Amino acid sequence: MEELDLLKEYKLELLKVYEKSQETFEKQLSYISAGALGASMLFIEKIVKDISLSHLKWMLCASWFFLGLTLVVNLISHLLSARNTYKTIQDIDNEEYDATKASRRNQFITNVNYGTVGTFLLGIIFLILFVTINIYKMKNNSSNSETNPTRPITGVIPPPPPSNPSPSPKEK
Repeated sequence: MEELDLLKEYKLELLKVYEKSQETFEKQLSYISAGALGASMLFIEKIVKDISLSHLKWMLCASWFFLGLTLVVNLISHLLSARNTYKTIQDIDNEEYDATKASRRNQFITNVNYGTVGTFLLGIIFLILFVTINIYKMKNNSSNSETNPTRPITGVIPPPPPSNPSPSPKEK
């Protein structure tokens, strides 16, 4: 009987670790997704400068879509997890606890979390591709302009002198 008590105690410790891990996972995923969104906007502002000159803008849009979706679904997952926990507590209090139902609830949240990892990875992949391609294209464009420089026009060019100068006024 003592071994069974130790296993129950160990199970409670594992549940605490699991809950902490889930909480940390959701926070980290949100921080990293939001950070990637911010970094991509900073890249556009500081490096690309004119978004109309960037290449494959659809990749940037896809990246922002998937990173934004990650944040939204992660938030919904957090709310669903809280709701499911409350439902399970109510089931226990009402002596209606069903392990199968509780397990199904947890599995649903786990599946949603795997989905958010997928949307996050898609967002990061599209962002990396967009950044890499645009840096490569910018580098090629700048090296082409260095090998074939054009002289910039600066200032105002004065008009040429008249071809038939007027006679000088005679001294009196």
